[in-house]
Amino acid sequence: MEGLYPSTNVLSLVPLFFWKWFFSVGPGTVASALALVLYRWIAPQSMGIQFLLLAVVTVLGAYAIEKVQRMEGIEDDGRFVIDEVVGMWISVWGFDFEWTWMILGFLLFRFYDIVKPYPAHWIDEKLRGGWGVMADDIVAGIYALCSLHLIYSLQVFL
Repeated sequence: MEGLYPSTNVLSLVPLFFWKWFFSVGPGTVASALALVLYRWIAPQSMGIQFLLLAVVTVLGAYAIEKVQRMEGIEDDGRFVIDEVVGMWISVWGFDFEWTWMILGFLLFRFYDIVKPYPAHWIDEKLRGGWGVMADDIVAGIYALCSLHLIYSLQVFL
């Protein structure tokens, strides 16, 4: 598995979110937290720019994961974390960067990413390749975003 992380191959670093050092405990959680910090600079952009950035990172991530899978002969690897970045950005997409909502979005995303409610679990089991790795986190991000909007809407009544 050492070949998965060659420093000379940038494509191999994309699924790893350009990490050269890895966290053995909670790489998905760490990547989600780092994605949230990066969202600080994305949040002020228009919804169109946010969507474009999200789409580019999603497609590039799926493509890079697929390439690394073929090169290394692996399915999914816990060190692929670009999917968590995309899922986290989806979770808070369109929200202003306010720590209360960001932390809640983070917690909701991690919950849905770990629990994998339908169809995330089904996707995780059945869909292969780069899109298979990305898709369950996209679903978890959508669930988290919907939950965050519901909670945001309910605060009017509190």
